[in-house]
Amino acid sequence: RGLLFVGRCLQVVLRHDEYRLAFIKVGGPSTLLKVLASGQVNFQIQYQLMFCLRLLPFNPKFAQKMNKLGVIPILADILSDSVREEVTRIILAVFRVSRKV
Repeated sequence: RGLLFVGRCLQVVLRHDEYRLAFIKVGGPSTLLKVLASGQVNFQIQYQLMFCLRLLPFNPKFAQKMNKLGVIPILADILSDSVREEVTRIILAVFRVSRKV
């Protein structure tokens, strides 16, 4: 339950650039990727964390680093195993945003 709450809070907070910058500075994106790569979270948490990843490239400083963090391979693995339409859609949205960078 705690991770679900944290995911929801991040979805709200990361809509603001000042908070995105602070989140990036403390290594938040790497933490999100570690949790996603663990494969031990349910689809709701996957969705929330990927939604957060989708918001981060709206900050140009992070957009350039996105591919260096290995976002695409981790999300591709989740996509290949996912049976939930919501997860598929958000992964494709992250791919779209990262491609525009």
